Amino acid sequence: MAVQTKTAEKQELNQPTLKVVPSEGAPDGTHTSIGTFLKRARQSQKMRIDNIANELHIRSDYLAAIEENVHQDLPEPVYVMGYIRSYAAYLGLDPHEAIRLYKLEEKTTPAEMNLFFPKAVERKSLPRKSILIASTALLMTLATGWVINQRDNTIDAPIEGEAMSTLQKTSDSPPAIDTPVIAQKITMEALDDVWIEIRNKSDKILVSKTLKKNDRYEVPNEENLILSTGNAAGLQIQVGETVIPSFGPKGATRRNISLDGKKLLQGTPTP
Repeated sequence: MAVQTKTAEKQELNQPTLKVVPSEGAPDGTHTSIGTFLKRARQSQKMRIDNIANELHIRSDYLAAIEENVHQDLPEPVYVMGYIRSYAAYLGLDPHEAIRLYKLEEKTTPAEMNLFFPKAVERKSLPRKSILIASTALLMTLATGWVINQRDNTIDAPIEGEAMSTLQKTSDSPPAIDTPVIAQKITMEALDDVWIEIRNKSDKILVSKTLKKNDRYEVPNEENLILSTGNAAGLQIQVGETVIPSFGPKGATRRNISLDGKKLLQGTPTP
C-alpha cells in the first residue's frame, strides 16, 4: 500500500519514471547491475536507505546488500526478487524491468550448479537373490541350533545339582528328635465361690485362697503343681483355648489334681 501511494505521489508531481535498461557502450559488453540503478535512483531523490527500509518493512542491510551487489548476504532469490520489486516501485522504476535485469545477473547454467549425484551401483556387483536366500537360511539354522543347545545345558544343570543336593541332605541329616511340646497357659475361672490350694513338688503351698465368682487366676508356669479344691463344679480350668470338663459336682472336694497341661488335655489329671 505504501509503494502504491509513493508511486502515485511521484506521478502527480510529473516526476519522470525511470526504466531499467542495459547500459550501452560499455567497453566489456557488460550490463549495469540492478543494484547500481537502484542506488543511483535513491541518491538522485536524496532518500535515506533506513527510511525506505522502515516504510517497506525490509531490513536496511538487505537493501544495502542489493545496492552493493553483495548477494551472499541476502536470503533466497525468491525473497530477493520481492525486495527488488518493492524497492524499484518505491523509487519510481519499472518493477518488471528491474526483475528482468536481476534474473540476467543471477542466470546460471546447469554446469555451474555443481550438483552431486551418487554413482549408480552396477548390477554385476550385487549378489544374486538365490545366494542371499541360501545365506539367510544357513544363518537361521545355525542360530536355532545354538539356542537349543544353550537351553538344554541350562535345563540339565539344575537337575543334576538338585539331585546332588538331595543326596547330601539325605546322608547328612541327623536323626529325628522329638520336639518338646511348648507348655500352654493354664487359667482358672470361678463359676461360683470356690476354695483352691496349689502346692509344688516339694509340697510347699504356693497359693491357698477363695476365688469369688468370675475371678480368674493364672497358674504359675512350673512343673509338678498339684491342685486341691473344695467346690469342683464351681471351678473351670482352661488349657490354652481348651476348656477342661468339671472334676465333680457342686460342693465336691477334689485333691491331688495335676496341673500338667498335657494330662489335663488327655483327661488324666488325677492319680
